[in-house]
Amino acid sequence: MATRDQLSVTENPTFASTTGSSSSFLHFAAATSTLAESGGVNIATFTNDYDADIRQGNGGYTGTGVAPDIGADEFEGTNPSFVALDMGATALVAPSATGCYTATETVTVTVKNYGTALIDFAVNPTTVTVNVTGAVTTSLSATLSSGTLASGATQNVNMSSTLNMTTAGTYVLNGTTSVSR
Repeated sequence: MATRDQLSVTENPTFASTTGSSSSFLHFAAATSTLAESGGVNIATFTNDYDADIRQGNGGYTGTGVAPDIGADEFEGTNPSFVALDMGATALVAPSATGCYTATETVTVTVKNYGTALIDFAVNPTTVTVNVTGAVTTSLSATLSSGTLASGATQNVNMSSTLNMTTAGTYVLNGTTSVSR
């Protein structure tokens, strides 16, 4: 069983004020770089912070965080562990897990922008690769070189070639991404 503190962090953040009578008492200083920024998880019953700022993930949130902040104060800071360009393959869309397969199966993968910045594929082309093992061993790929993908958004990507799945057996498909910098 995991402890309740398995995702805890320890640091000494900068507060705007430590004077109890101040309206900014124990609020994080503007643009603070801290692991508390977007380090929490959304809890349905806690939609606002202690002074009624709406937490990330809830209706009406207007900040730039990608998750709620750790602690009582929802604020606009930066997290030093976040990476601006970070893409990943999240799901296999096609072919389906069951069915009759052909010699020309389209392979489609969902990719997600895990980074903190919008990705412009014209500036940072991203290659999506699917390695196939099992009944057939091959590698398929596609390169995204136009369009954009917002932070936290997903997109389905068809591989540039099809997969021959007429050989009986088990197929294992593993998707990866590589962002050119």
